[in-house]
Amino acid sequence: MELIGADVNRVYTTVISPSFDPTAEIASWKDLAFDEFDLGKVSQGKYTTTYANFTTAGDYSVVINAENADGFAGPFSCTKK
Repeated sequence: MELIGADVNRVYTTVISPSFDPTAEIASWKDLAFDEFDLGKVSQGKYTTTYANFTTAGDYSVVINAENADGFAGPFSCTKK
């Protein structure tokens, strides 16, 4: 993934399995326990990771999150590499 933005100090991803039903009632925070992990910086603006838990057939949602020094998301742009 390539990220274009200023003062990024953390990039992480959230993976949502196809077994998650967004229309189901959420009874507990445990129902929203998705895989989340940091991406490693490989060069200026470029991040990568390996995820080997695609074990359920279907479409996964992968959310890329970027934080600046204050811990807030900024107006970042990313592209899949």
